[in-house]
Amino acid sequence: MQLISAAQTQIAAGFTNKDIKRELSQHFNALPRRLDRNAWQMLLACAPLKNKVHSQCGIYIAASYPAADTMTSLLNTVCVSQLQPKPFEFVNSVSNAAGFYVAQQLGLEGPNLFISQSDTTWSQLISLAQADQCPQAMLLCCDNPDDSLIQVVLLERSEQSLAASNSFAELTQTISVQRFTYA
Repeated sequence: MQLISAAQTQIAAGFTNKDIKRELSQHFNALPRRLDRNAWQMLLACAPLKNKVHSQCGIYIAASYPAADTMTSLLNTVCVSQLQPKPFEFVNSVSNAAGFYVAQQLGLEGPNLFISQSDTTWSQLISLAQADQCPQAMLLCCDNPDDSLIQVVLLERSEQSLAASNSFAELTQTISVQRFTYA
């Protein structure tokens, strides 16, 4: 696989979901409803690459945290109040929900995988993408639920094998990275 594009998005905790939606409206004609903050942030991080992806692109996401607001609400509903979860809470509690929404907005039909972040996240994401043999792969790594840092790379299938990398900086050292900050 060959690296063709990369972006890094920093989203401050004070940058509200409403602010994120306003930014997203500049990239997309229609936005889904009832997303949690995690999904909104990943959509915003992927938006700059939307014109470079093909429909068979796979999405591979790693995160160090779940969608905390969704999980808290779900646990309070089910465990504390002993009620059935709301559909929004239930659907968005699944780890690959954010990947589903990104795929839906970008019109992608490739694989959609989610893993927990670790010290070897980037090499794991690359290995998964190479194993699936998709024509393209979008790899996302999300860190910190408050002041979020989301790093995205877009890979295309090629004859050469991409070297394993354990950091975004190492992986992207040969290309220009688009950097976005939302405060």
